[in-house]
Amino acid sequence: DRSEAMRRVFSAVGEVASEDARLVRAAQEGDRQAFARLFEKYHGPAYQIAYRLLGRREDALDAVQEGFVKAFAALAAFRGGASFKTWFFRIVTNSSLDMRRARAVRLAVSLDGERPPQVPDGKLAGGPGEALERQELKRRIDAALAAIPEANRTAFVLFAIQGISYREIAEILNISIGTVMSRIFYARQKLQRILS
Repeated sequence: DRSEAMRRVFSAVGEVASEDARLVRAAQEGDRQAFARLFEKYHGPAYQIAYRLLGRREDALDAVQEGFVKAFAALAAFRGGASFKTWFFRIVTNSSLDMRRARAVRLAVSLDGERPPQVPDGKLAGGPGEALERQELKRRIDAALAAIPEANRTAFVLFAIQGISYREIAEILNISIGTVMSRIFYARQKLQRILS
């Protein structure tokens, strides 16, 4: 029954939020294990956000590390107005965008060419032909994402790749839900045009 399924989903979301709140309180009181648990819980999704925004494994890892350093430094001031996840993803998103802007400035100054980014993906299922097709598809998607304006790309990555709600994206980016929806809409349109 649908209402029972919705109740279970809301219950699970509530459990995650209360676990995060307990971990944040413990970390604020100096429990490094609690902060390590938050790191373990969110470093994967944070990396995916940073990678999709930056396109390079090394830059994404740097952005996540910088995000955790900033979060650790600011944790005492965190009051829980938003969930820890939303607060932290905002920090990682801003770190990624700052890094992207700094890289653009460096590239404008330097004429050194750089090889296209390689997607870190470990072992792929299937035969060599399927692996090549997946790599080609990832390359095309990453190139298409890079062609989308930064504001739209950021909202799209948070929504489509990380599954973050419109409300949380609005909090992360400090914009209205309507703006989130329009940015995602325009990003989808542009992606469809590029990939078709």
